[in-house]
Amino acid sequence: HNQGNDAAACPPCPDTAPAAQQQQQGASDAQIESIVEKRVEVELARRAKQDEGGGLRQKTNAGGGDSVPRTSAGVGDFAHGVARIDHDDFIQTFDFGVASQHFDSRGSSEALLFYTKNAVPSDHKTAAAVVGNNGEMAPLLDASTATQNCDVMNVVTVNARNAASCTAILSDYESFHLQRWMRQPKQLKMSRSHTLQRSLPLRHVGRGVGNNALDAFKAPRFKHQASNMEALKTYFLALDDVKKELDPIAKRVAKDNAIVVLVCNKGQSDLLMNFACSSKAKSLDLSNILVFATDQHTYDVATGLGLESFYDEANFGDMPEKEAGAYGDKVFAKMMFAKVVPVQLLNMMGYDVLFQDVDVVWNKNPLSVFHDKSSKLYDFDILFQDDGARAVRFAPFSGNTGFYYVRHNKETQYLFNQLLYNGDLIQETNSHQQALTALLSEHSSLTGLKVKTLEGDDFPSGFHYHRKKPLMKKIVEGKHEPYLFHMCWTANKDNKILFMKQMGMWYMKEECTGSEALGKLDHDHTPVSSCCLAEPSVSCHYRDKPSIIPCKDSPPIDKGRPSFW
Repeated sequence: HNQGNDAAACPPCPDTAPAAQQQQQGASDAQIESIVEKRVEVELARRAKQDEGGGLRQKTNAGGGDSVPRTSAGVGDFAHGVARIDHDDFIQTFDFGVASQHFDSRGSSEALLFYTKNAVPSDHKTAAAVVGNNGEMAPLLDASTATQNCDVMNVVTVNARNAASCTAILSDYESFHLQRWMRQPKQLKMSRSHTLQRSLPLRHVGRGVGNNALDAFKAPRFKHQASNMEALKTYFLALDDVKKELDPIAKRVAKDNAIVVLVCNKGQSDLLMNFACSSKAKSLDLSNILVFATDQHTYDVATGLGLESFYDEANFGDMPEKEAGAYGDKVFAKMMFAKVVPVQLLNMMGYDVLFQDVDVVWNKNPLSVFHDKSSKLYDFDILFQDDGARAVRFAPFSGNTGFYYVRHNKETQYLFNQLLYNGDLIQETNSHQQALTALLSEHSSLTGLKVKTLEGDDFPSGFHYHRKKPLMKKIVEGKHEPYLFHMCWTANKDNKILFMKQMGMWYMKEECTGSEALGKLDHDHTPVSSCCLAEPSVSCHYRDKPSIIPCKDSPPIDKGRPSFW
């Protein structure tokens, strides 16, 4: 060491420093090391967010282990990092209303989340795992942590179980629709098996084309477009008079601004009668029911049951009186358009509407579900019973248009105005369910319409009757009471009634049931109110279908099927 004035500035050598000074030096080193570690953590987090090819994305050998970027620089703008999220956790955190899966598959139990560079999670270790690959798969994060820095999130749902399917994501002018490509021949011809051919080039197709070449969304034929123009002409010419006649009825019926709407013709009027009779047997309030009758007979039946009714002869005067012979036939299609007009009218007039088919039986008034302001369901604009079908033509909501609740607002009014104009698509597909489903997808994306598919346990339908034996067992054993039951998914009305009789849902006298009986009621001027039973009429018909009593000795409706019991 130098002597003199500089000696005081020179620290003592370690071997001559007092022990206390050595301890102080050790403490100072530990503090410095802690500060450095914290600065390193901050820098790592900063690089994880702002890195453009270096930092966490650059291959390193720190600690003897290799870390490489999870994605290349060529996709870094939209896939800077990747994380996994449990499927159910994601759906519960971000409920966008789609129908739940009917299958359990390990390969569909998670969602993939791709990040832009500024959206990765804040924690530096998590960010490093999202962006860098050290030999482990992308981290599995909870939905809230994974999305904590996502200012915008796009969600895509795909079904990759039925074909050799690929999903391409590229950075370009933003799109809110899927572009679909398939190895199908140019001339589509429906087949019982799939028609995909590996030898064919991928070509652009509509979203309704299935693996079997069935195109569920063909453009309506010219005759259907012309027919819809005529129907719309009739509608608009009569609109002012119809609204003037309907207005006092709607005001009289509405409760909490809601009206329960049923549409019925003569051929279905015994189902309407059964709904009224079963509800009265359970002392349920029907004062805000409004029946839109498509013929004079049904109007008389509804008023005879004490229900408010409206017969719009201008729009419904040429509707068929008989019931549909089968799902999707021409009578069915005409009645489907008849189900659009009442909801569109009342929604336009400012009312919330619960629409239901006449083959529904209530156990409890379902309006309480939709009017509960403390429920998460209150935030949705339109809510549907789950149809159960998962065909591409009903994707992604699979809403059953035989039972749904729609709140009045500008989004739903615009939706039903558009549905009215799409009468040609209803004619082409023989289904207003299909046409409405297509519009739901578009309006959910376009206007932010909030759509929700209800869980099946509380709102079961024919799908559950035929496909969900555990739920049906709980219902027939009295272990679960749903709000209602909708006996859809049947080939015709005759089977519908037989299934309802087995389930203790039929509250009509035998002499009032069926088309011939309805005609006799007209002829004899029998009061329809005398047709009701205080207790359900229960009888066995098919051993392989659910029933509240054992029906083991009855034949199966589906050949070879065992007894439900």
